[in-house]
Amino acid sequence: MRANPEIARLRGAVQTAPMNSLETASAAASPIGRLGGAFMSDPATQERGNELGYTGWRFYYGGRCGVLGDVDADVVAASTFFIPIHIVRSAWTKARAVGDLCDAGLGYREACWEWGRKHLDGVDGIERINELTERVVQHASPINAPLFAGWRAVGLPDDAPARAAQLLHTLREHRGAMHAVAVHASGLTPVEATVTSKLAAVSLKLFSWPEPWPEVTPELLATRAAADALTDQLAAPAFEALSAEEGDEYVALLVAAKEKVFPKKA
Repeated sequence: MRANPEIARLRGAVQTAPMNSLETASAAASPIGRLGGAFMSDPATQERGNELGYTGWRFYYGGRCGVLGDVDADVVAASTFFIPIHIVRSAWTKARAVGDLCDAGLGYREACWEWGRKHLDGVDGIERINELTERVVQHASPINAPLFAGWRAVGLPDDAPARAAQLLHTLREHRGAMHAVAVHASGLTPVEATVTSKLAAVSLKLFSWPEPWPEVTPELLATRAAADALTDQLAAPAFEALSAEEGDEYVALLVAAKEKVFPKKA
């Protein structure tokens, strides 16, 4: 059976067989990451946080990590591997001081919904994206993925665009957790993983990693590549919820959705 031509285009070659779960996990990573995480940096999300009293980074930590409950800061640091521990501790302490973290979590979820309603309404196949994403989310293991587990336990909205936004964010949390495990197992430090990422220039400053930053050597890049490959392997079992043909379909739908929401600049 010949796979969806969108998959062939994505992989840059004629694909004559459907993808397996490992290939699906790898191909879906980029659109899931972009579509599932965009609301967190959206100005409307911060505006929502300001309305609730969670200014600055308080909403990011209190909202995103509020699903963990009113826990000690180190529990949050254990779940946000790629951010300096002292930054997490400071921001979480400030978020806790604002009020009930359940309110922050609910407000963050609502911001996620609103982003979906604004940007995912009218996306082709949105109902099918929800159906397939929910199956993957429910099949994924929560082991070593506390934020994923917390977000999976949160109730979903009924309307398709908002539901898609939350499901994709939840699946993004799973991929992020698997990446943290893979990076740690590969022997990389969080800052080494950050400096070798595609968004290194932004992430290093965004999360206030102190200089001097590690030198990017061929050896470090090779270790990072191995960590990325291991991430795919750890994420792959969740996609066993889909048949090979459904995996092809899912990736094609996600890629099309990503290109619609974030069109390439001419």
